[in-house]
Amino acid sequence: MRRLAAALMIAALLAGCGRSKPATEPAPPSPPVTAPTPDPAPAPDPKPLPTPAPATAGDDLRSESSRRTLKLDELRTRLEAYLNAPGPSPARERLSTLLSGWGVRGRDDGRIATVPFVEADLNGDGRPELVTALNVWGEWKGTPSGAAFVISGREGSYRVDRSPTPPEAYVDGVALVGARDLTGDDLPEIVWVAMDHGAHTGSARVLVSRWAPGTLENLPGDMWTTFAKLEFDGQEILLTGGTVGSAGAGLTQRAATSRYRWTNGSFTVADRRFTPSDWGYHRLIDGINAESFGRTADAEAFYRDVLEPGRPALPLEHLPPESREAFGHAVTAFARFRLGILLVQRGEGAPEGPDGPYAGLTRTIVTGGCKGAETWGSANPGFFEALNAPYGYQNYNWTPADLCSTQLPNMK
Repeated sequence: MRRLAAALMIAALLAGCGRSKPATEPAPPSPPVTAPTPDPAPAPDPKPLPTPAPATAGDDLRSESSRRTLKLDELRTRLEAYLNAPGPSPARERLSTLLSGWGVRGRDDGRIATVPFVEADLNGDGRPELVTALNVWGEWKGTPSGAAFVISGREGSYRVDRSPTPPEAYVDGVALVGARDLTGDDLPEIVWVAMDHGAHTGSARVLVSRWAPGTLENLPGDMWTTFAKLEFDGQEILLTGGTVGSAGAGLTQRAATSRYRWTNGSFTVADRRFTPSDWGYHRLIDGINAESFGRTADAEAFYRDVLEPGRPALPLEHLPPESREAFGHAVTAFARFRLGILLVQRGEGAPEGPDGPYAGLTRTIVTGGCKGAETWGSANPGFFEALNAPYGYQNYNWTPADLCSTQLPNMK
C-alpha cells in the first residue's frame, strides 16, 4: 500500500513537469508604452520692463548720456537733489564720485591747468564751499555750454548756485582752474575757462566769478586769446597767445603775453609784451605797443633798434619779391617818425635819415605834427601799400590814422 502511494505521487509529478516551460526561456517582451504628445504651449505674452523708481539718490544723473540732454538750470536742480538725497556719503564724496563717472578730471598740458573741483571759503564764514565747472549739451540744441557751480550748506540742506552762461555760449567745454583772491578783498574768486576748438585754432576765455550765498556773478573783463596759456602773478592774470594756425594767416605773427589786473571794477590789460624778435618790423610794433602802456623809454629803445644799419626788416620769404625794398624803407621811415615824436615831446629835434621815398614823413613832425603826418599819409598811398605787404591776413592793416596812434591797428 505504501509502495502504491509513492508510485502515484511520482507519476503526478512527471505529468506536471511535462506541461511547464523551461526556466531558462525568456519572457516575451512587453509592448512599448508611448506617452501622448502634448499640444504646443502658447508663447508667453511679453511683459513690459518695470518702470524704474525715481532716483532719489541721483542714480540717473550719473549717466553721461543723461547729462547731455540737460539744460544748465536742470543740471543745477538735479545736482542739488542728488547731494541732498539720504545716504551715508558726504557731499564732497558724492560730488567726487559723480565727476569721476562723467570723466571730469583735472589736467595740466603746460598751458592751462584745471581741476575737477575745489573746496574754498568763498564768503569768509569759516566753512568751505565746493566749487566746480560743468558742461551740458542740451542748452543750445546739441552745442555744448557750461557754467560754474557753487555747493554750500550742510548735509541734507545743500544749495547749488550757478553762474550765468559765458559771453560766448557756443563753447566746446568749460573747466575749473581754481579759487584765489584776484580783487584784493581777501576772499577767493572762482577762476574758470570756456574753451573753443576750431578747425585750425583753439581759443580760451578766462572767467572770474564771485559768490555770495544765493548768487554767483561773472565779473567784468574780456580775457580771451587763441592758443592760450594761463598763469598767475600774485593777483594778476597772465594770458599768453594770440596767433592763428591757418596757413593763410602768415608767418609774421607773434604770441603776446597780456597782464590783466582788477582795476576800477573790471579786469583790464595793464601791460602786453610780444615774444622777443630781432626783426626790424617786429621792433617797430614793440615800440608802438610799449607806448600804448606808457613805457616810453622802452619804445624809444625799440625805435632806435629798427634804425640800426643792416638790421633786416623781415625774412625775405615773408614778403612778395617786388615789395621787399619798399617795405624796408617804409619800416625805417615809420620808426624814425615815431622816434622823432618822442624826441620832440621832450624838447629835442627830430632825427634825420635816409628813408628813401618816404623821407617826407619824418619832416612832418616839424612842419605839421600828427595832423600833417596824416595828410602826408593820405597823399602817399604807396607808403601803406609797402607797409602792409607781408603775407597773411594776421598782419596789421596800417592807415594814415595809425601814424600817430599809440594803439596798434586792426588786422587785415
